[in-house]
Amino acid sequence: MAINGQAIDRHLLGLKRLAIEGGIDIPSLFLDPGYSTSNNWRLSTSQVAAVNDMVMCYGPVTPDGYGCCYNPRRDEINFAVSAFNSNPTTCAEKFGEALKKCLEEMRDVATSSILSSL
Repeated sequence: MAINGQAIDRHLLGLKRLAIEGGIDIPSLFLDPGYSTSNNWRLSTSQVAAVNDMVMCYGPVTPDGYGCCYNPRRDEINFAVSAFNSNPTTCAEKFGEALKKCLEEMRDVATSSILSSL
């Protein structure tokens, strides 16, 4: 849905920008602490589908967050992980290693289920 511009965050951002650019008061929804909390995207992911074998990357949207771009292909998935800082709480390298391990475990579970049902 997001790839087609149908994600709710895009609509809300558009409404907020219309208010700002139109010089009218920002609706109270946008001033609510819950709205601010729900827009703190520590993990920002997006699919960048491309038929060519390429890696694309973009930065995180919060200072303490990650950007994770992925390109699913027929026989593989390309990932690019980024972070503004490398420290004990935000490290793109560790995140990438954990992501790889999880995906390998998922592959192993999925392939063992296929083999055991034959």
